[in-house]
Amino acid sequence: MAESLPPGDPRRLFALTEAIHASSGPFLPEFSSEWVSERRRALEARFLRLLTAHAEEAVARGQPAQAVDSFRQALEIEPLRDDLNLRYLTLLDQLDRRNEAVGHYQRYVRRLADELGLDPPPPLRDLYTSLLG
Repeated sequence: MAESLPPGDPRRLFALTEAIHASSGPFLPEFSSEWVSERRRALEARFLRLLTAHAEEAVARGQPAQAVDSFRQALEIEPLRDDLNLRYLTLLDQLDRRNEAVGHYQRYVRRLADELGLDPPPPLRDLYTSLLG
């Protein structure tokens, strides 16, 4: 239902919020068979799409604090996604939570380097520079 409503529909943010709250966590976490793992990954990907849609809808409706929470949850699932990190840091900056943004960026950069041997992309570095300035 939530995903079928068009962006901007007044019911969409409510429906996305309800869909997120209805999530009961990982699918059969006590099992590790192949079919369970595949289903778990598919459900996790869908939940990530819901979180991202919720965050974008919250931003469009002028509710950046709700968006920050959704992006934080999304980053728990996919901590190395540049687009999610950029949106999260941008929102923290807009909410004047610069210390939190700087700390998150530094943890993200360390993890990116440790796990993938990569530097953050230019848009993230530019945002960080503006946070410090």
